[in-house]
Amino acid sequence: MTAVSPVHQDFPATGWPLRSGPRRLEGGRSAATDAVFAALGALVGYRARMTAVEATGLPDPVVAVVEDAAALVLLAAAVPDP
Repeated sequence: MTAVSPVHQDFPATGWPLRSGPRRLEGGRSAATDAVFAALGALVGYRARMTAVEATGLPDPVVAVVEDAAALVLLAAAVPDP
């Protein structure tokens, strides 16, 4: 069996080959644009959690668990039942 480089491997679930370099996604967005927005979202989420920790006086892990629980509730509300 020959080894297959992951750079040339196709992913059947998406039908996309794994490549390096800029790619255009749906709506003309690039993967780099999505990465920038993901980083900004992480930064905003971090600042929001630190603000909640300072405002409530609760330890960070407690606020993080509440944040995760809220995310699960929102996800359950957003995804329709089969």
